Amino acid sequence: MFQDYIAKEIKYCLKCLEEDYEKYGEVYSHRFHQIHFLNYCERHQKELISKWPECGELLTNQNGKVLLTRPL
Repeated sequence: MFQDYIAKEIKYCLKCLEEDYEKYGEVYSHRFHQIHFLNYCERHQKELISKWPECGELLTNQNGKVLLTRPL
């Protein structure tokens, strides 16, 4: 039942990516961003993405075991 609320692909807010990298030296996948029916970051009101807008490449690998560590 809990799995019904989790997105199939890891989602990120581009603004959160930038802020995390500046503050911590790496980026994080925020739990709240992973709720499947949420499409926007609650803090920045930016669209959550799972692929780079320019090239369509996934931000994480297919099974989600290799996460993004820095913005490209």
